[in-house]
Amino acid sequence: MASDRINRVESKTVIELLEDVRDSQGKRIREKKMLESLVSQTKQLEHTKICLEEAKLEVHTLHETVDEIPKLRNNLMLALQAEGKSKKAMDDLALAL
Repeated sequence: MASDRINRVESKTVIELLEDVRDSQGKRIREKKMLESLVSQTKQLEHTKICLEEAKLEVHTLHETVDEIPKLRNNLMLALQAEGKSKKAMDDLALAL
């Protein structure tokens, strides 16, 4: 009877050890998957940061372009006025001759 008890205790201990090993392996597998997920998320975050910086540069360039439009319009109006004055002066000169 005592040996049966010892065998049961030893069997239980072996089973518990095997369960502990299984649980430990499961934990390592979960940790590995979590690490892989974090690595993937980190790569995605880095890619997103790069895209954001590129977008910021593009927005800055577009703002500069938009700011330049009124200056270009003004230059165009001045050029058209100067062309009109030149044409009038040529017409006046042609009439005078």
